[in-house]
Amino acid sequence: MQIFRLLFVGCFFGLSVQGIAQDWGHRAEPYTFETQSGATVEAERGTFRVPENRKRTTPGKSITLKYIRFPATTESPGPPIVYLAGGPGGSGTETARGSRFKMFQSLRQLGDVIAFDQRGTGMSERLPASQHAWQVPRDKPATRAVVSQAVEDAVQKSIAEWREADVDLDAYNTRGSAQDLEALRQVLGVEQLRLCGISYGTHLGLAYMRFFPNRVHSAVLAGVEGLDQTVKLPTDQQKLLEQIDALVKKDPQASQAFPDFLGSVRRVLERLETEPHVIERDGKVGAVITRFDIQRLTAGLLRGPQYFRMLPKLFKEMDDGDFSQVAFLSGNLRRGKIAPMSSAMDSASGRTEQRAELIRQQSAETLLGDAINFPYETVRKTLNVTDLGDPFRAPLVSDIPVLAISGTVDGRTPVRNAVKVLGTLSNGSHLIIEGAGHGDPLFLSSPQILKTVRNFFSGEEVPDSQIELPPIKFMLPR
Repeated sequence: MQIFRLLFVGCFFGLSVQGIAQDWGHRAEPYTFETQSGATVEAERGTFRVPENRKRTTPGKSITLKYIRFPATTESPGPPIVYLAGGPGGSGTETARGSRFKMFQSLRQLGDVIAFDQRGTGMSERLPASQHAWQVPRDKPATRAVVSQAVEDAVQKSIAEWREADVDLDAYNTRGSAQDLEALRQVLGVEQLRLCGISYGTHLGLAYMRFFPNRVHSAVLAGVEGLDQTVKLPTDQQKLLEQIDALVKKDPQASQAFPDFLGSVRRVLERLETEPHVIERDGKVGAVITRFDIQRLTAGLLRGPQYFRMLPKLFKEMDDGDFSQVAFLSGNLRRGKIAPMSSAMDSASGRTEQRAELIRQQSAETLLGDAINFPYETVRKTLNVTDLGDPFRAPLVSDIPVLAISGTVDGRTPVRNAVKVLGTLSNGSHLIIEGAGHGDPLFLSSPQILKTVRNFFSGEEVPDSQIELPPIKFMLPR
């Protein structure tokens, strides 16, 4: 029955199960792992090869994937814990070298911990970066139309460049990465994996649970990005702005310095909608600040408190006519390069038409519109990679044990993402961290988080719970 289930799921979603008996050219060797701070630990570096595009009917090229295995420190280890980095484009091995190193080492008391570099990331085989940057000069108005055209032109030039380099963008999607994860399980020689993912890593983890349900023992999903949550809802950004306004009002110093944060946001955006702000230098136009500049800058800073703590001060300055600081900050948003792997991955995951329509409606009703998603639609339409389809994006129904971790001021993966995903998971629980934003705080902002994760991976029943962090300290005027 288990084999039938695997075959049925694989056939329905177009997955290949022929790799079950494959060799993959796996090699593993001792490796001295060094962190960014200079600490070292003995580990194992593994290498194996997978087809770049499994949907090809004729043999195509293969790509190299790599991982670091930190061996278990217990005599009775459970299934390996595989870390799935965010992005898409984040590196599992680089994450292990940074601030989460101690977390990785602590989890070794439960089993092997695997820092996996997904296709196109870290030590695994990478795609060539584009040489074609897009840019809008600072002294020109950066409207949505102008920036969209600059991005589209750069993407079209990049596509030609990637074709010349034999890059198959259609091979870089979450289905392919889920199949890579299954290949990793096979080369490790284990029956099941425990998954520990963050942000996009949760998206990949949910996909693996869909495609290979019997191969997942349990999963910790921090900063949940559901299978139809790649494109973000404008109302989540609006609600976070309102939360910040409420937090400012509760802070005696901040409330005195910024008595009307949300009013400042509205007034600044309304004025810029009518007329962009011009900064002159030596009698010439030095910078032109548009509504779209400020919407994108604000959306970027809503990632978490470590960034948005400056927002009340910035908007008070703009409300008073001082745009000098935001001119510097927003200038970085007027140029960039298109990353092939992450752009293709997000484009392929796509969105249902219902979600797209909801985003269109909410964009017209919220202060920032859909600035958080820009330039997603432009890149998706121009790349034109194969969409994974609505069956991929449908709610996952599963009884696999799942622990979701959410931060209440996470401007990327809000609490409501996890609530929706958990709605169809019969064996899920939710750890909510009051005051945590995206990234490290979801794992590192309280010692109680790692304790909960360890208890969960140990098989203990973990009920819904909440952790409250210290109040956010907003940046004040000098």
